[in-house]
Amino acid sequence: MMGRLSSAAATMHTLSMTAMEEASRLGARDTDIDHLFIALVASEQTAGQVLRGLGVTLATARQAVADQHAEHLLGLGIDGAAQQPGPIVFNETGGYEWTRRASDVLNHVSAKTSDGSASAVLGALIDEPSGFIADVLARLDVEPRDVRERLEEAARIPDFGGEHAGVGPGTRTPRAFTRAVTGFVPASPNAVWALLTDPERMPEWEEMLESVDPASITPPPGSGAALAAGATWEGRGRTHAPDGKPLRARPSLNRISFELIEACEPTRIAWRLGFPDEPSANTRLLELKLEHAAGGTTLRARITWERRRERRTLQGWALRPVRRMLLWLQATKIVGGISRVFRSA
Repeated sequence: MMGRLSSAAATMHTLSMTAMEEASRLGARDTDIDHLFIALVASEQTAGQVLRGLGVTLATARQAVADQHAEHLLGLGIDGAAQQPGPIVFNETGGYEWTRRASDVLNHVSAKTSDGSASAVLGALIDEPSGFIADVLARLDVEPRDVRERLEEAARIPDFGGEHAGVGPGTRTPRAFTRAVTGFVPASPNAVWALLTDPERMPEWEEMLESVDPASITPPPGSGAALAAGATWEGRGRTHAPDGKPLRARPSLNRISFELIEACEPTRIAWRLGFPDEPSANTRLLELKLEHAAGGTTLRARITWERRRERRTLQGWALRPVRRMLLWLQATKIVGGISRVFRSA
């Protein structure tokens, strides 16, 4: 398992990315406490579970924040139309920064007296001097006292949801490295399953993939046959990052093959990804488990690098921490990408 400091860093990374994605929906570059609050609602950690358990959904949280902003503007004598949200464009844009009050909240949570958890972030948002989040909770018919009590109750339950639930154990064998990540998706398991079993939609959430060749899909689209173990297809790797910058990659890694290893509707699906033009390259096994949760789906992702041959070198030993971090980043991006499809809708 990751240590406390690593877990806190992972929590801050995930919340920051989600909050900045939320800001990008509204065309903003200043990421504020309201974006951070919505990121908590979409979090798999205890704070998110408590909020959703109190009936707060992504949609109601966004509406309450919008209404609170509108009321504040009216109090200043400004009667403007609410800004219409668009798709999440965080990956395609840049220049995002925290506002002063959001930075104060995060600095407070990062202090030595805090465990750096999502629960600590939620507590700090409730105490934030402007009272904005407390007012948002009032619009949602949620008492801050109830939030605190539930957070305290959860803290007394060993491993309740995993305070750092997004971080899973890593394992290693002579020919494989594995990392697990848990996330929350604001959609039903059936809706998530429909996304994950549509090969042509994989580029929406798998960032290494630019396109899928419909002619390569077996069984072919429109055949009426459901995908089953053994189904295969091919795609093309990205040549440019989402922001338009060119990516450096060997041409032999541009063609990517997919094989469906397992499909158990609507709870589990697994693929093996490889590079047909690079026989010596490692394959990647991606396993995804879906579980019903309040307000959506708990998504557990396990990613495994399967090496073609065993390698025991001093350099390989020294690079183990780097491999673990890369695996965690890949798994986190996959879970975040799947969630983003529904948060961007």
